[in-house]
Order: sequence, then C-alpha cells, then structure tokens
Amino acid sequence: MSDNRGLVLAVAGAAALTATAALVRVSSGGHGGARSARFEPVAPVVTRSGAVQPLMKGPIRVTLTPANASDEVVVHCGSFRQALTPKDGVVVFTGLPQVTCEIALHSNAPPYSPVYPGDELECMWLEHRTLCVGGVATKMPAHVGVDSAAGGVLSVDGGRVGALPLSDLRFAPGSHEIVVELEPGVTLPWTLLVSPNETVQLAFPAPAGYIARPSAQELSDG
Repeated sequence: MSDNRGLVLAVAGAAALTATAALVRVSSGGHGGARSARFEPVAPVVTRSGAVQPLMKGPIRVTLTPANASDEVVVHCGSFRQALTPKDGVVVFTGLPQVTCEIALHSNAPPYSPVYPGDELECMWLEHRTLCVGGVATKMPAHVGVDSAAGGVLSVDGGRVGALPLSDLRFAPGSHEIVVELEPGVTLPWTLLVSPNETVQLAFPAPAGYIARPSAQELSDG
C-alpha cells in the first residue's frame, strides 16, 4: 500500500476495540530464518475517541454504475433480506431494521459492507465483487495510528501497509485483522473493531524477553 493515508477496506459491523491480548506467533522455520522461541502474549495500549453512532434510520438508496450493472440488488440486514430489480439503474430499500447491512449486486457474490439505513450509495460490479461509495463507511472512516516499541511492519487484513510507526490510517468501520511483524516468524496479531469517525491509537509493547535481531546494515557497520 503506497499511501498509508488511504482507506483500508474490510467487511464487518461497527463496534469497540476488543480487549483480548494479542498472542505472539512464532514459527520455527521459513524464509529469513525465523526463530523457534515463544514469547508471552502482549496487548497494545489503546486510546480512542470521537466515535459516532449512525442514526441507522431511513431507506437505503443504491444507484448502479453503469445503470445495467446488475438486474437484481440484494440487501441483508441481520435476518432481514430483500431483493429488488433496478429501475433506471436505481433501487430503494425501505422498511429496514436499525442494524448494519450489506449490499450485493449478485446474490452469490461477496457483498459490500458495512451499509447503514439512510445511506445513499453508488455501487458497481468490479473484479467479481460489489464496490460502493457514498455511505457512512466512506464518508466517516476511522483514523488509526499504530506503533510498536520493537518496531516492525504492519499488515491489515492480509495486506502489507508499511514500517511502523504509522499514523492516520483510514479504516472502514468494522473489524480488521492487525498483524505487526517484528521479524520473520515473530508477529503480534490483534483484532481491531472500529466505529465511524473514531480515532484509535495502538501502541504495542515489546514482548517480554524479546531482543531484536540486528539488521543487515547494522551487521555490516559493526
């Protein structure tokens, strides 16, 4: 990810940060000579503020791009399901429960979420999945900063973001899998749940007993 201020996309409902400790995962082999030692679980120090709870009231309006992108649009809101045929590329879902929803342009394809009652979306079919813009998830992303006392490289939802520290990462509301890799085979995993407009700072301590290996540059300089 070249721009660490871009929106980090994921699928989940809005909530608060989990309180369980991250387990330091250590593999015994692999690329780069991973360590076989194990370290105690660690949990990041978390500060957060500014979360906004959407009203979740009103219809969901979906405009298709292009207008013939799909002959059916499906919304799921918990146990509620409704499928409508677009008229001139537009569908409007009404009578929705006050919960987070997901939208799919094809019933058997991965949906887009989170969607909130009251959202007005522009949706398209791209690379075999539904993509939408214009709702709370894109207008009010969470802002996340991540740091680690032992350094490391951050990945979010399986995609590499960059070397720590990082600030003002934009996350879609919902659940995200955070992994800080201290070195090959030594990782700090954490599940992060964020709400719209929330500001969250994660500060991972170094695992007890962990001593960082010297870098190639440090070895050459020594």
